[in-house]
Amino acid sequence: MKYCPHIQEAVERHRRWWTRERTDRPLIMIDFNDVGVRTTGHLSDYWEDPAGYVAAMEADFAKRAGMRDDKIPEVRPPFSHGALPGILGGPVANMSGSLWAGHLTETARDIVNMKWDPDTPLGRQFAAYYGRIRELAEGKFAVSAYELPGPSQFTGSLQKMDEFILECADEPEFMAEVCMKTAELSVAFYKWAAELANAGQETYGGQFQPLVWAPKNTLYWCDHTAINFSPELFEQALLPAIRKLHEAFERSFMFCYPGEGPHVFPAMWRACANLTGIHNCQGEMPGQSGAMMKSLGLEGEKKEWAYLDTLYREFAGKKSFIIKCPPERIAHYREIFPGDAGLGIWTFAPNVAEANRIVDSL
Repeated sequence: MKYCPHIQEAVERHRRWWTRERTDRPLIMIDFNDVGVRTTGHLSDYWEDPAGYVAAMEADFAKRAGMRDDKIPEVRPPFSHGALPGILGGPVANMSGSLWAGHLTETARDIVNMKWDPDTPLGRQFAAYYGRIRELAEGKFAVSAYELPGPSQFTGSLQKMDEFILECADEPEFMAEVCMKTAELSVAFYKWAAELANAGQETYGGQFQPLVWAPKNTLYWCDHTAINFSPELFEQALLPAIRKLHEAFERSFMFCYPGEGPHVFPAMWRACANLTGIHNCQGEMPGQSGAMMKSLGLEGEKKEWAYLDTLYREFAGKKSFIIKCPPERIAHYREIFPGDAGLGIWTFAPNVAEANRIVDSL
């Protein structure tokens, strides 16, 4: 692979991360901290220009030449939040580098009758986009599966979240039915998109996802709006749908901000045994305190980090984590994950030489 000559070694490290084997160092991905980080799913200025999109990503990949970390260069159609609801018929608009879909309905009653059908204008464009970037990727970089919105986030794309909560709060059984329906639609979308991604490329016995290589039949998903559910509604209406989502896959990798929903994420992780990998995008980012963190008296960097450490200690050996942190904090997390089993690090360096120094120091 042109932009990752050590791809087989990188995949093997990802494989050991998934199985939480003891190893000589953590899985590590390094980005540059002196330029804006561009993510493959959110360059939606190129949502109608696959060749321009790939050229932009290749320029980024070229800057990493010689870097010996475990990050795998990958791309996926930059349709961001607009993909699934847009394919179902929602109007899409590109705003600030992300594609968004307008709401499809004003009542949750409509959602339970929706059906999955990718043969729509945006569905055909999405499939063609995957086909074109697969052609352009050959021998150079990976094409990854698409990020899936969880039941809550997807529901909020179909109907305004505040309206959905108000409409259904007094009917938790109906709210659960709606969430189950969005889980069903999400599974159909993800399996379809994963097939589009994997077709015709070397996947080393698995599949590529945003940030990681994964074994086959692995879900990559996020749900940033689950925090809008009270603990009671989360248990009654949303958690059953999340379990349903996971029943369709052998394992999952979740992108989340756990500090934003202390009443949601630990319960979710405990309830889903095959929720295997967790990417804590919050990590050690200052100023990330959400309202829930503040209400629990956890506002402030040190309190947030200490809270997150309690989660890592509870789930070490049971889940695999990718933790966002500065290089000087890596040693701290290696103490929490004995033998670096299931520990992944996402950190930053100013240049390739410093990135390799970090790798060599582990």
